[in-house]
Amino acid sequence: MLDNSDLILVAGATGGVGQLVVAKLLDNNLPVRALTRNKNKAKQMFEDRVNIVVGDLRYPDTLTSAIENVTHIICCTGTTAFPSQRWDFVNFFDAKNSPQIVDGEGVKNLILAATKNLKRFVFVSSSGVLRKDSLPFNILNTFGVLDAKCIEKMP
Repeated sequence: MLDNSDLILVAGATGGVGQLVVAKLLDNNLPVRALTRNKNKAKQMFEDRVNIVVGDLRYPDTLTSAIENVTHIICCTGTTAFPSQRWDFVNFFDAKNSPQIVDGEGVKNLILAATKNLKRFVFVSSSGVLRKDSLPFNILNTFGVLDAKCIEKMP
């Protein structure tokens, strides 16, 4: 059971699922730290109701302050399933924000950065991750979004 002495880090707090998770935690009067790449976006969404920390799962050295004194982590990160501007392409074959980078490597970085006394790590995966070879999930997985969210690949 969670109480006010716990501190919950929500990675991906400004995304669709992350916003819902933060709202539910705040409804239960639990202390929340929002990990975001965009402080202004988080401030607009949450005002002063959460502790906002800027970091990026793709860069492990930005996670140190995010995990300080955290007892629980809820990882709600993700990017689009199909290539888009959000993938931040360097060139046609190299994206800096692809599912493999964010949900594959990025989540591993967060797990490795977590403190040893962490009580719980919750990884929000994706519908169809265990059925990625069946319709319609195989279409959704065309560019590997379900492969990247597969917990079997986590350390």
